Amino acid sequence: MSPGRIFLGAAIFLPGSPWLSSLPADEHGRAENLAVMAEVISLSREDAGALLRGEGDDESRREKIEGWLAEDRASLGDALYLRVKRAQTASVRSVEELIYGTEGDPPEIPNEFIVEGKFEGTPPITQSMYAAFDTREVGTILEFWGNLDRQGADGNWIVQTEPKFALLSLKKKEGVLEGPREPKPNPMAAKWQPRFHTAEIDHPMRVPAGKPVLAGTLDHATDPDRQWWVFLTVWVVE
Repeated sequence: MSPGRIFLGAAIFLPGSPWLSSLPADEHGRAENLAVMAEVISLSREDAGALLRGEGDDESRREKIEGWLAEDRASLGDALYLRVKRAQTASVRSVEELIYGTEGDPPEIPNEFIVEGKFEGTPPITQSMYAAFDTREVGTILEFWGNLDRQGADGNWIVQTEPKFALLSLKKKEGVLEGPREPKPNPMAAKWQPRFHTAEIDHPMRVPAGKPVLAGTLDHATDPDRQWWVFLTVWVVE
């Protein structure tokens, strides 16, 4: 089950993209813009645990997962990309609005009904109707702030970031029956309420430019045997 709906295929840059050369810079010798990509990858809990316990850094883990993607052992759920001037905040949202009822009038027995012949069973009731509604977003949201921190010994930039990433999912709908239940519930009295699942990553961190970093892991809304891995890659761009 995908957490989002939109894939920015034309704007996705794979880890290791050679962007860090001869870039226009400001008066302090620093490039003006940052580009960031968040990849949301589905892994089995068994594979996820093995990767975390094994040797290697986040870049080698992402390379391993690339092979699993080709084998359908892992799947790319979403990929969000944005470009922002350094020290500024930007966001990208891939969401749908779900409207659902929150309050309603209970089912009622009609004031009068006509029955021909012998009547058996429960009396008829009017359908329960919603009287108030609310709206929730379902999808993927990425908000990003970043700035150049310092250059490492290899000349590569270290970027100070404050990413906020959220998966907003409709877990399932549950039915709540109102009114007489014997000898059987009346479907006209049913109300359906959604159950939502929210998984978020929100923490500051320093990342090396051009290299994928595992920002965090999130639970699936509907599959307890799998996890979402969120990789963040930041480039320094003109």
